[in-house]
Amino acid sequence: MIGMTSSDHRTLPPELVALIHHVELSESGWYDQLIDQLVLSHLFLGDSPCTLDDLKAGLQSNLGFAADETTLRKSIARLKKSRKLAGSSNRSFALTELAMRETQAAVTENDLLDERVSQRFKQLVREEVAEIDPHECWVSFCRDCLDPLVTKLGARTYQLIVSTENYTPDVYSIASCTDKYPPSVRDKVHKLLDRFLDPENQDVRNFVLNRLHCYLLTLTVSISEDSLSRLVAKSKSNLQLKLFLDTNFMFSLLELHEHPANPVAKDLTNLLKNIENHVRSRLYVFPPTIDEANRTLKAAQRELDDIEISPRLGRIMRATMRRKPSGIKSRYLCVAAASSQPLSARQYLGIYLSDLISVLRGFNVDLFNQNIDSILESDAVDRDVQDLQSFLIEHPWERQKSIDTIRHDVTLWHFVSKKRSVRVDSPLDAVYWVVTVDHGLIRFDRHKVDYGDDVSVPICVHPATLIQMLRLWTPRSTAFDTAMLNCVRSLLPQAHETDMEAITFKILRTLARFEGVDQLPEATVSSVLFNRAVRAGMEDMTGPVEQNQLIREALLDELKSARREIDDVRSRESEKDEKLKKALSQTHELMQLRTLDEKTVKQLESDLHNERKWRKRLTSEVDDVNQKYHSKRIEHDRFMQKIFRIVFSMFTLVVIPVLMLSFVLIGELAGNQLGYQGHRSMTIGAVFGWVLAVVLIRHVGVRINQVQSWSVFRWFLRALQQNLWARSCSGRSPSV
Repeated sequence: MIGMTSSDHRTLPPELVALIHHVELSESGWYDQLIDQLVLSHLFLGDSPCTLDDLKAGLQSNLGFAADETTLRKSIARLKKSRKLAGSSNRSFALTELAMRETQAAVTENDLLDERVSQRFKQLVREEVAEIDPHECWVSFCRDCLDPLVTKLGARTYQLIVSTENYTPDVYSIASCTDKYPPSVRDKVHKLLDRFLDPENQDVRNFVLNRLHCYLLTLTVSISEDSLSRLVAKSKSNLQLKLFLDTNFMFSLLELHEHPANPVAKDLTNLLKNIENHVRSRLYVFPPTIDEANRTLKAAQRELDDIEISPRLGRIMRATMRRKPSGIKSRYLCVAAASSQPLSARQYLGIYLSDLISVLRGFNVDLFNQNIDSILESDAVDRDVQDLQSFLIEHPWERQKSIDTIRHDVTLWHFVSKKRSVRVDSPLDAVYWVVTVDHGLIRFDRHKVDYGDDVSVPICVHPATLIQMLRLWTPRSTAFDTAMLNCVRSLLPQAHETDMEAITFKILRTLARFEGVDQLPEATVSSVLFNRAVRAGMEDMTGPVEQNQLIREALLDELKSARREIDDVRSRESEKDEKLKKALSQTHELMQLRTLDEKTVKQLESDLHNERKWRKRLTSEVDDVNQKYHSKRIEHDRFMQKIFRIVFSMFTLVVIPVLMLSFVLIGELAGNQLGYQGHRSMTIGAVFGWVLAVVLIRHVGVRINQVQSWSVFRWFLRALQQNLWARSCSGRSPSV
């Protein structure tokens, strides 16, 4: 089995063999298998659950594999459909219990298989070559012999390990594995390897097939940097791309609107930058696209009505709107929410409206400034515009377009079509393409390809499709190969011989076709294979509807998860519901204000100004009334004080004589009755009358505030107090 003799036919160089493997594996759908397995491996080895961004970053950092977002979304949708992934309430996803058990079972089964095979190999070492260390020999065999052999043979490894006949594939040999050993034991090592690689031993077959399975999966990504450089150098068709951007994709590239194609635009530009050594590409817009973009931006600015949105209001509007606004409005709210200051539509869109071409040049997009009057006035354009209008009228459920948009799309298609060569049968020779996310324009292009006479290669391409087309020119990294062999291989389910046999025979048939008697130049073979690789990428996206079906399912799953999260939050926190309702009411009022035209806004501002003036005048009048009331109050208090003091004075002048006279009369009558002298009785009565009058005057005066604060009354009180004090000190009673 180990010895291999050369056959009559030629041997293709390794880079062409690798390219054939890549093309056949890609056409057989192995790339999807690889992506699904990488997603499962990342979730099994890492912290689960994770978001799409976490998955993308994890694959890049841990495996050196840069996957575009569209491919990952398709994989997530497939895995959810097969019940291996489940979405959580925070728009992340995790392995289901079923997938966790299956992966853990695969790891356990592979570990046990590796252990059984290594023990068998070590036992054979003890039997055949006792003078060398069994463990070191096993490690050397896997590292220096088996893995390079699988890499070199590729699909032919299956024949090597499965064939029970004395047939060996071509001129390859593993005899070089024995070169590191002394000459005295090389024959023994050769016999050891021959005994070990026994097709009848199921464990050995499974062990080698698992390594072959892992290697074939790596080939579905791309080929190595060295192989790719040699292929590009040999190929007669050096790939050139001149990409004309449609308006929607241009907005995605500038991140001017919220659209699912925004991440795809970023992935595409990064890909073009990474493969610039192998693929020469330029991005263009032609004048009508600039005009259409300006019309769209101006319409958006008028609709937003130049109202400033504060960061807090922007966050509330994005979080509480039942129906998320699409396009430029949504992006404007997002930028306003992240801004540190209030942001108006004029400020946000001003730079794009004032100098869009300069902004595009900052993104490496040039203006293809060429006169297109002859195309605009052509009968072909008018005919296609009318046909497309009729189609939209007959299919009202399709996204409707204005006549300006239809004419722009048709003109762009004819413009790029005329840029191509007269006859283009290969995607590698097309050079000129239209990159668009408009499925209506892609459908129009497919109609022209299917029923037209002069177009055989599509002109319009979705950016996700273009990424798949260019996947081959992204060389495979060494870190990815190492991670696949050392990490991912143990997580792979053991390969079935039936599946492996189908793909290996398909690859072998292709190899035999190019290695046959009718030899083709290697440059021709590489060009043919490059074309097949590009067409395989284009066929991954068969049509506008099928193109985003899996992505749409993933988005729907995320939407359902988000709705469940909102329902949970609302059920736990009723106060937040009230705040949301209030915010919705404010948002509704704000949206109503936006619909007002400039005249209404000015009228409202004038009314507000008049109201402020009226309020100011009313406040001034109220202050005047308060001041007058205060003055009147003071005058009234003074008047009442004066009245009280006059009345008190009259009371004093009346009560003293009256009381004194009354007691004098009483004293005189009492003296006459008792026989006292009349003069003495009258004096005593006058004194009693005086004292009683003073006490009464003092008692009344201190209870009237207006009198109590009177300086005359206070002098009266001091005089009375001093007189009483002096009398008490002299020991005499007061006399009249």
